[in-house]
Amino acid sequence: MAPFCHSRPLLIAVVILGLAAVLVVTLPEVPAAGEPGVRTDMPARIGRFRGERILYCQNLQCLRTYSDSDHPPTNCLSCGAALDEVSPAERMSLPPDTRIFKRRYTDGGGRLFYVSVVLTGADQRSIHRPQQCLPAQGYVIARSRRLSLPEGARPLEFNLLEVRDGTAARREVRRPLLFAYWYVGLGRETPSNGMRLLWTATDRLFHRQANPWAYVAVLTDDGPGAEEQLKAFLVELRAALVRL
Repeated sequence: MAPFCHSRPLLIAVVILGLAAVLVVTLPEVPAAGEPGVRTDMPARIGRFRGERILYCQNLQCLRTYSDSDHPPTNCLSCGAALDEVSPAERMSLPPDTRIFKRRYTDGGGRLFYVSVVLTGADQRSIHRPQQCLPAQGYVIARSRRLSLPEGARPLEFNLLEVRDGTAARREVRRPLLFAYWYVGLGRETPSNGMRLLWTATDRLFHRQANPWAYVAVLTDDGPGAEEQLKAFLVELRAALVRL
């Protein structure tokens, strides 16, 4: 009986989170309300890193990408289609009220950080865990950790994935990657998607509103010293982006 008793709190937690996920999906749609917990204008600089937009050609037969340093026009140079910060694949797969903000930050010394912020509207399906999409892109998650950085009164808690190329027959060689992410609501932060779903369900059930949540993700190349540089960047990103 002892093992069952010890596992009972975990079982209860799993049941509660499962019910929260069901409530989020099955409750009638309610209007989005409240301010997001992040800035909707991406910072031009994060510490010593300068940010630039990433723009996607909207022609599915082209899909060329540009950045601000390419001095892109309003239309693709290859096919003439419109450019947008949201890719065609994202636009087709996510609810129409989803907002996506992206920047590529560089210090000029070779270190790049790709930052993505996905902001929900009334439909909470805008956000999903990266474990659902990275394998579909040919990657294997070699290691997953939950880390906490002491920063003032509210430590920054986030998930860190070590990602490797999972396609042995691929011609090009992909570098190993570090992928950090967490979730932000107004006055709320959590590395747990289950906790986000629980808060979302209680807001819908008891307050009849869908408070927006942001999924914040940062991608960079792995290598010597990369994790410590990423941690330092995350602290500065959070200070510039999150409304604490």
